[in-house]
Amino acid sequence: MNNIFELYKTAMEKIPLAWQYPLAIIILLIIIFSFLKFVKKNLLWIIIFIALLPASYPAIITLYEGAKKLLEKIPK
Repeated sequence: MNNIFELYKTAMEKIPLAWQYPLAIIILLIIIFSFLKFVKKNLLWIIIFIALLPASYPAIITLYEGAKKLLEKIPK
């Protein structure tokens, strides 16, 4: 993540100060619209994931307890 920020910083340093803020706003708008497009395209999957997330908690606990019992049987 730091590499992305460094790349952005070095690219913005090469651009005149008068153009930096409008360009930053344009980049931010592109990121926002891309995120909204992603959410719109995958809204059904996001809703299904959120709906099934609480139901997966007991399954995760069961898997954890089973793995714990299995690891306890292994001699040290």
